[in-house]
Amino acid sequence: MKFNLFENNSFKMQLKSNSKLIIFLGILAISSIFLKLYSIDLELPLYKDNLDLTMRAFAHLDGNFEVSPNRNFGWSIFQSPFLLLTNSENFLDYSKIIRLLGIGVSTSSIFLMYFLSRKFFNQKYSLASCSLFAFYPQLNQISGLGQTEPLFIMSIMASLLFILRKNNDKLIFFSFMLAGIAYSIRPMGMIIIIVLIIIYLINFKKNLKPLKFLLCIAIFILIILPISVVRYDQYGDPLYYGDVSKGFVSTTSMLNAINVESTSASEFINNEGIYTFFELFIVSGIINSIKGIFAVSFPYLLFLIPVGILLSFKTKPEIKKFILSNWILIISYGLSLTIVSAIVLSPRFFLPLIPFLIIFSILPIQKLCNLQINFKNYQSISLIVIISLILSISVYYTITEFSSPDKQLEDEKLEFSRYLHDNLDGNFFNAGWATHYFKYVEIIDNNQFKSYYLNTDNRYSDIEWLRLYGTSVEDILNDGQSLGLNYLVIEDKQYALFFLDDLYEDEKLYPYLTKIYDSNDVGMKKLNVKIFKINYEEFFKYMD
Repeated sequence: MKFNLFENNSFKMQLKSNSKLIIFLGILAISSIFLKLYSIDLELPLYKDNLDLTMRAFAHLDGNFEVSPNRNFGWSIFQSPFLLLTNSENFLDYSKIIRLLGIGVSTSSIFLMYFLSRKFFNQKYSLASCSLFAFYPQLNQISGLGQTEPLFIMSIMASLLFILRKNNDKLIFFSFMLAGIAYSIRPMGMIIIIVLIIIYLINFKKNLKPLKFLLCIAIFILIILPISVVRYDQYGDPLYYGDVSKGFVSTTSMLNAINVESTSASEFINNEGIYTFFELFIVSGIINSIKGIFAVSFPYLLFLIPVGILLSFKTKPEIKKFILSNWILIISYGLSLTIVSAIVLSPRFFLPLIPFLIIFSILPIQKLCNLQINFKNYQSISLIVIISLILSISVYYTITEFSSPDKQLEDEKLEFSRYLHDNLDGNFFNAGWATHYFKYVEIIDNNQFKSYYLNTDNRYSDIEWLRLYGTSVEDILNDGQSLGLNYLVIEDKQYALFFLDDLYEDEKLYPYLTKIYDSNDVGMKKLNVKIFKINYEEFFKYMD
């Protein structure tokens, strides 16, 4: 009887503890949702890449599984059933669903972060880890944009969780399955299978079962097989990746430019030399990767990570393998972005590393709170104070750096895109942000969003937005003539082709261009953009 009573009390204590845990994680999740909603505007539609993903999600519902050159269809397939929640003719309703879906996935990852952290820390510090994750500004900001990151990050976290096992059990299979899912969301996920193979061979070298290992690899291959087949059918290469196909170009502007031919590594070396190749794609790539990690470490991981890295070499024996696994993932993923970062320095590429960087960041907090100080409840109080301070910084950083988009500016962009469709009689060039909604207007105003990839012959407008690369206005026009380029759309501030600033400031320097539109003349308050019509007859006279 006493034994039963003891067993019953133990069960009640465990139930009470679990209830408190769930309540705490629930409060974290709800609090993070408010920060996520703060960074977006549900009244703005999706555009560009996110619009394309949603168009593909509609196509999936009708059996079309064509894949984008730069993205796989894992996220769009995941979106598809949620589009059935409404039957609206207003695309904005679907934009809201997709934004909220991303927020939901990102919020759910808070609970996954707890289980992953428990492999490294006790419950108290695991909850601290969840708190940092839940309030992380960059993750909250991107969660409501309809991007692939929330589901991609969740897949990677779950994949690592299932392989961090003390015993070689059946859950290992889920790790390789989730790695395949990560790849199905973004081609960059291919690196995860390499990470898992290394971790598997290290962690289970004393209990390695070749048949089970081969079965794990087979599961991964089966998961990625459908996408590989589709990519082969569409592009002639099962591992085709659009940006990579451009090859070894030297600037971001070249990646999307249709007047830039692909360049192989050998061709680049023959033209520029091995030293230039190594300097640009290896040295600069590594430096830019470090800059990318530095950028996503704001506002507080920046100070915690260096100390955490040092402490990671002095961890308890029981978690050394787990810490090593974390290192393997971070280093492998970072190195895989070396060449990409040499061309495109985008902090967004490094967001998937945040959960694993947070784990390192908890180590200095744990060290500080475990100091032997003669003060009542020092450990608990110090942890609460430190986490409260960090979360306050996080909230402040979110409010100051990631406020919701300027609705007036976005509305002016929409109005401007409609002007382009309604008034231009030829293709245009733009290297800025003003034309973000160009494709959106084409699709939505013609009510094609549910059938865009099912009926590609029907187009609202014959004009195209041409992405071109050049080192001068003359370069752009020389290459653009044969492509039907009739107009230049130039903004007040360029983010890539800086020579265009001169054109915006002083069009008299270019007598072969005639300004036909100025946003300031039509009453726009936030958008500063001009349209110039090209007179090729005058241009060639000028060039002669």
